[in-house]
Amino acid sequence: MGITNTPYRLFGHLVFLLLLVSCGGGGGSTTTTTTYTVGGVVYGLASPGTVTLTNGAQSLTTSGGSFSASSTLVAQSTYTIAVAQQPTKSVTCAGGSGTVVSNNVTNLLVYCEPTTLTSTVAVSTFSGNYPNLGQFDSTLLTSLYKNPTGLALNTAATLLYVADTGNNAIRKIDVINSAVTTLIGPTSGATAAGYATGTKNSVRFSNPTAVAVDASGNIYVADAGNFLIRLFDSSGLETIGFAGSPQVAGTSDGAGTAARFTNPTDLAIDVSGNIYVCDNNLIRKITATGTVSTWVNLGVGVLATGVAVDRLGYVYVATSTHLIKRISSDATVSNLAGSGIAATTDGLSTAAAFNTPTRLAVDAYSNVFVSESAGMSIRMIKPDGTVLTFAGTGAISIPPVDSATGTLATFNTPMGLAITSAGQLYVADKANNIIRLLAAPY
Repeated sequence: MGITNTPYRLFGHLVFLLLLVSCGGGGGSTTTTTTYTVGGVVYGLASPGTVTLTNGAQSLTTSGGSFSASSTLVAQSTYTIAVAQQPTKSVTCAGGSGTVVSNNVTNLLVYCEPTTLTSTVAVSTFSGNYPNLGQFDSTLLTSLYKNPTGLALNTAATLLYVADTGNNAIRKIDVINSAVTTLIGPTSGATAAGYATGTKNSVRFSNPTAVAVDASGNIYVADAGNFLIRLFDSSGLETIGFAGSPQVAGTSDGAGTAARFTNPTDLAIDVSGNIYVCDNNLIRKITATGTVSTWVNLGVGVLATGVAVDRLGYVYVATSTHLIKRISSDATVSNLAGSGIAATTDGLSTAAAFNTPTRLAVDAYSNVFVSESAGMSIRMIKPDGTVLTFAGTGAISIPPVDSATGTLATFNTPMGLAITSAGQLYVADKANNIIRLLAAPY
């Protein structure tokens, strides 16, 4: 193939200009000449931008994701990109340049991130009353949890849902009014695992490990011990038989109760309403109507521990082999970051290392946040694969430490993550039985 890329960075506002320059190749020839297109992917564009190709009088508008210019170049033509942006938020963008050899260019990558991106931020306790644990609904700092594992926000980020695994319940935090309630599952004093359908507090779960919320406010729960993905409306009323058969394990694809799950531990929803589920070594895909298929098989001995989807439709998966994978819409899997060694090491892509990456969240700029349940840290992966330690010392402390400097704060088995559009990150600090809040990094 033979395509070379030289990266560089430009500062600007949020409108993209891509400049394509033809320099040589085919000059003066009167014979038919083969031409090639230039395309790739724009990562981290938080709002729609305009891409303009100067050599073909073509205007291409993109809100990020894959692009391909219809203008063509002959072999040995060079191309470069430059980026400018609208004034909603200043960003840094990295593009590239190269030479077309004998194939279409499909791997041109444009990376963008806020210019004010901070690698470490303030960490505070948002909800829970350490060292106490249990089930108690009250104000933010007097309510009690027991091994909270999964988190999800509604679209407006006014409601935070908690998969309170130890209590076999889904808790709801009203962020505006600073109040905690048990929305689905047993209330205090009746937390035994089981299976029962119904509405709100008559429902029974067995080890609910994750929760997700769609754009309409519907709530999806990974009920791992019952081998189900369960669907509730915003009031807590269940749609019975959404995906999986109660207390029957397996890997069968199908619609509704014909499908089977073995260990559904995490889930995420894309903008089209498709649900992606970590199910041992499989990533299962569920349509909005409950039809289940096996989307990706990660291979023998590789467990999917966490999943997240960005607004472009890329799916990110954390694995038991200490890697973070990125999966495109056609199910092509690539390694985004991690060496496969269990360690907390910053660096670029495979030079970095994770210690038991467990749950993921993706912000509007395609930065991926990772909770390390054994590394006791929160990591951040920028779209170009650069990995930073965002919060956590890597050690447990008693009591847990809040800090204005994230890398001085401590966690004990951090798990579920949920991020607002402004970049505030909620963390389920499982073994401390509290919910932490990390300030936005931009």
